Amino acid sequence: MYKRQADDSVILVSDDSRKVWIATADKKFGLRVYAIDGSELISQPVGRINNIDALPLQENRWLLAASNRSDISIDFFVADLAAETVSRQASVPLDLDDPYGLCMAVLDGTNFVFVGDKGGLVQQWQVASDLTARITAEHRFASQTEGCVVDADSNHLYVGEEATGIWQIDLANNNQTLVSRIDGKLLVADVEGLDIYRDTNRNWLLASSQGDNSYLIIDMDDDFAVIGKFRITAHTSNGIDGTSETDGIAIFSGSLPDYPAGVFVAQDGDNTAPAANQNFKIVDWRAIEAGIANTAVPE
Repeated sequence: MYKRQADDSVILVSDDSRKVWIATADKKFGLRVYAIDGSELISQPVGRINNIDALPLQENRWLLAASNRSDISIDFFVADLAAETVSRQASVPLDLDDPYGLCMAVLDGTNFVFVGDKGGLVQQWQVASDLTARITAEHRFASQTEGCVVDADSNHLYVGEEATGIWQIDLANNNQTLVSRIDGKLLVADVEGLDIYRDTNRNWLLASSQGDNSYLIIDMDDDFAVIGKFRITAHTSNGIDGTSETDGIAIFSGSLPDYPAGVFVAQDGDNTAPAANQNFKIVDWRAIEAGIANTAVPE
């Protein structure tokens, strides 16, 4: 019997913020889209999708990109929240052995996709309006990478080298700086999903510390100091277990119905209580903030 294997996700929100989708990678099947209440809306068997990201378009539409390990490609989709459709629009062949991590960004008005493989190579692709693409840079690391996110305001790419730590890459000159090292205490290998929580006062980088089933919050404006660490525990009265062995994470930091401070989504790599397929857990950002306020960061 086929068992779903979840990996990465991205949060899509309608123009009026009333409709919220979570587009996800089922890495032995393809693309699955869920409503924020967990109900499945759309499934597309397009191959072994590993990582997924999205950029907003106009009129309730989003451009999605995904790393496809079956076709060795970047696949592009358009999600239309009003029409409740997702359609694959294009596929860009890659010369990577095994496309793995992926993230997107708009830089100076141009769309970019960053995609890596298990050998430590991350390619930077410039995407045209017709969804053709060309490589504009390559970033090399000593070992396997996966999670990545771009801070377009500072023109920095952040990449998780799974056994080493989190790198900051200045996209103006490609300089690499290790901003958070795996130390076995705060950040425990593997470092997996990365995303940014941003509001008027904060720029926080969050990372999945897979080795101890936790999530690290790093202050990007304070020399990358760790300001919090949390775990997602079971909600036993609702029959929902906590998370473990998390790969991808996703954040939406705007106001949503029932989630005025935003939401955090984490892949659950071992869904045990009750035993079930891997899935994704949704957390109200207010609960994370409350936990930070009441928990000391380990020395």
